[in-house]
Amino acid sequence: MKKLIKPKRLKLGDSVGLIAPGSAVTSLQLQETVTKIEKLGFHVILGKHIEKKNGFLAGNDQERVFDIMQMFENQEVDAIFCIRGGYGCLRILPFLNYEVISRHPKIFIGYSDVTALLQSIYKFSNLVTFHAPLGVSSFNEYTFSQFQKVLMSETKNLELKNSENIEVSPYFINEGICDGILSGGNLAVLTSLLSTTFEPNLRNKLLFIEDIGEAPYRIDRMLTQWLLSENFRHLKGIILGIFKNCDINNDDVTSENSFSLAQVLDERLKNLNIPIFYGFSFGHISEICTLPLGIKCRLDSKNQKITLLENSVL
Repeated sequence: MKKLIKPKRLKLGDSVGLIAPGSAVTSLQLQETVTKIEKLGFHVILGKHIEKKNGFLAGNDQERVFDIMQMFENQEVDAIFCIRGGYGCLRILPFLNYEVISRHPKIFIGYSDVTALLQSIYKFSNLVTFHAPLGVSSFNEYTFSQFQKVLMSETKNLELKNSENIEVSPYFINEGICDGILSGGNLAVLTSLLSTTFEPNLRNKLLFIEDIGEAPYRIDRMLTQWLLSENFRHLKGIILGIFKNCDINNDDVTSENSFSLAQVLDERLKNLNIPIFYGFSFGHISEICTLPLGIKCRLDSKNQKITLLENSVL
């Protein structure tokens, strides 16, 4: 096993590289994101191709790879923010130079489709990556406070707090306390990595997952695929975020002949006999906790407590 690489912590006044590794962004999204990041106290450096459009992608694959690699190699860039997710990150995984990334470790953050990049960089560069707000996210009081605590402060023994404004009532599926290494992201994107070179190793992991706009039967199908792969059998615990619009009676999800989301999660996961709870503040929601991939963590599922057991930044 290679030694885990931790990036340098972020400071006010540092330079943030802004990239679009998946779907294209609008001029308004870019303008609003730059203004927002500057108001937070950071300088912005734009990726060369960030305004490119290639169908539903932000430029072609080579252009998006170029921007990622250039940001890692640019000594003036202190951290790399993905402006949005959408789709496209999966396409560029084979073309990244993971050895170069490991030699230029930096904070790399995003979520949703960016899950593919978080996982591949962590797996092949051994660099801690961060499931955290996108550039277009709302950096409200909760989101920015959690961002600061994880990326800009001492993080050992830091208890990650759930939002007081969480839009669901958290509950545990299996009670228990366990230690493991944080890993996870968007369930659909993680499932797309199964049986590929980029499939995450879940042995001894605390898995965090979320999704958006997936009917309960599709959540069932994805969880079943993971169970059939036996990858879930090596987990220490599971932290379920907010599965936005994934339940019956939500948007286009019909209630006819359907299990509820809670029923699917309980039936598919309970027999793993590991600590599991639903309703932590991450996912496609406004109040987002920053979660570091690769860091030792303790889960108390009954009390919905997550504690980082080591620093995630230097």
